[in-house]
Amino acid sequence: MTTGEDLPLIRKIRKIFENSKFDFVTERVHFWIDGDDEELTEVDVCVIYENHMYLIECKSANLKSRNNELRRKKDLISAIKSKSITKISNDSIPKLLLPRLDEIDHVHLCYYLGNDSVYKNNKTTLESKGILVWNNDAVDYFETVSQTLGSLTRKEIIYREFNIKDEDSKTQGIPAIKFNQGDLILHLFTLDAETLLKIAYVSRRGSKRDESYQRIINSDRLDSITRFITESKNLIMANPVILAFDPDVYGKVKYNNSGEMAFTNTACSAWIIDGQHRIFAFRDIDLGSRRYRKYNIRIPIVALEKSNPEIQSETFVNINYYQKKIESLLIYDLAANFKYPRNELVWPSLLTMNLNENGILKGLIKTKELEKKKPKERKKPLQSTNFVRTILDELLGYDSKSDEYDGPLYSLCKFSKNSRVTTTQNKKAFEIHSSLLQSFFDSVMSFTKTTGKDWRDIAEERGFLTSSAIKAFLLILVAILRIEEKKNIDFKEILKPLGKIDFTAGDYATYRAGYPAINGYTKDLLKLINSHTGKNYEYIPINQIRKKLDKA
Repeated sequence: MTTGEDLPLIRKIRKIFENSKFDFVTERVHFWIDGDDEELTEVDVCVIYENHMYLIECKSANLKSRNNELRRKKDLISAIKSKSITKISNDSIPKLLLPRLDEIDHVHLCYYLGNDSVYKNNKTTLESKGILVWNNDAVDYFETVSQTLGSLTRKEIIYREFNIKDEDSKTQGIPAIKFNQGDLILHLFTLDAETLLKIAYVSRRGSKRDESYQRIINSDRLDSITRFITESKNLIMANPVILAFDPDVYGKVKYNNSGEMAFTNTACSAWIIDGQHRIFAFRDIDLGSRRYRKYNIRIPIVALEKSNPEIQSETFVNINYYQKKIESLLIYDLAANFKYPRNELVWPSLLTMNLNENGILKGLIKTKELEKKKPKERKKPLQSTNFVRTILDELLGYDSKSDEYDGPLYSLCKFSKNSRVTTTQNKKAFEIHSSLLQSFFDSVMSFTKTTGKDWRDIAEERGFLTSSAIKAFLLILVAILRIEEKKNIDFKEILKPLGKIDFTAGDYATYRAGYPAINGYTKDLLKLINSHTGKNYEYIPINQIRKKLDKA
């Protein structure tokens, strides 16, 4: 019997199966069988996909009369298979018509036990009877992933969770290279994206494997890679995806006399150790279309043979911890050389490069990985990262979900991301953006100039050239632009309070560094500036602005 405490669990389960695009999903279903006027049993969530039915029970507390309940579920499953159900209803529809009920050949039972102690006390018994058992970890995982991957989550639920056999799998020989690293046996080969989407799945901490290791899918990162695939004129995906073959499917991998590897395209038969976002970025792309057929997209794969979970987890750690990530500096340097600003890093990288080549900050920003040391180079040069990310996120207002811009600097003069940087429109936008940034920083640093002294020494002594101060200055520029909305702004007048600021002394020194310093500097400086100008400059993160607009 369903209780009020079970309802939130039921809604979660229903949402998972709806997000995963199963054919039919409903809740609180009552069944009757031939020759019985009384209701046979109630099921919390009923799901149909092809000729399979999935019955999910959701329990927030103890399983009362467990043996009796399991007997009734067993009778119900027999009745469904024998086509002896006479009536079905749910709480809102007295006579519910389940689609393809006469075609159902397989019925599967799952219990979602939302209480940890109940889960621990019943898991072993239920699994011994062939019943799938989910706990909160499993449901939270599928709730999150199904929102991002949609129907691909259905594949993992069917083949990994309910352990249903893939009847459409085929084995064929494919070109591959077998090699060893220590005790590990590995295979190098390529697959088309469609096959890779079928065989690969994301491991997790949940119902089946306590030692699994994969991160939750990041939808923004996924969308970014999808855009790279769809917008690239010269698509190259050279980095190999790393998989672990399921020993139950592949066993000892065999090669024929021609040196081809026996490959079986069984659904969910290879755990993704590294490369999940590259794989799932293809989820909504029509790979059969003319555009993608001409690329003949094949993704390089390195697959581990008969590796135990500990080895796979260790491999995951090695990849993500020991291998050094490419320096942002190199990425920004390369982005600044792109002919088109389609990639979001191009424009802010160009603006940062320009700040380092012109104006008061000339030569003070490290923009290249291999730069010759200048005679008067500062001990701690400013990093391009301090500028690029804040310019991109706040001044240009790049929204990774829409791949559009809505920041105050972009609104001042828009550039076209699909046109060359050298077009008339983009050259005009760049001139306005770069001149404004130079004018702003010239004004900021002018308050560190003293006759007979190098302004840079004063700026360093007063903390004007720290990463926290630079980011705070940029956020203050954001606040100013949101109100002024014009190209010619008297920054020197607005920023006069900076003449008395020393970030290394007084209350400013207590902020130390990082986010507390950036946030503290920004708020305190804006108070002084507002007091001086009589304006109401306010910095609000652009994500908060977007949320308010969405609600409105």
